[in-house]
Amino acid sequence: MQHLLRFIVILTTVLTFCEATISSACLRCICNVESGCRPIGCRYDVYSYSCGYFQIKEEYWEDCGRPGTSYKGCANDYTCASNCVRAYMKRYIGGSGCPANCESYA
Repeated sequence: MQHLLRFIVILTTVLTFCEATISSACLRCICNVESGCRPIGCRYDVYSYSCGYFQIKEEYWEDCGRPGTSYKGCANDYTCASNCVRAYMKRYIGGSGCPANCESYA
């Protein structure tokens, strides 16, 4: 099963910026798909490791502003990982008329 976050990375190459906020409910849905919403550590996935609640890749963590004390530490801390996803979405989900909804974020 492909991970939602890989789709987000692909979407960011297509979409331009828009001001949007991802809801807690949407974050929880993405978290459930990625890890059962558990800090599952890191797994090798498509050329690099994906870690934590949202199976965040190191490059994604860098793009969200490097929150927390380390990449793996943040990915395995729900609050830090959620803040990372929110910052990433704010930065990349486009302004070309994209709807600011959970489907766009996924």
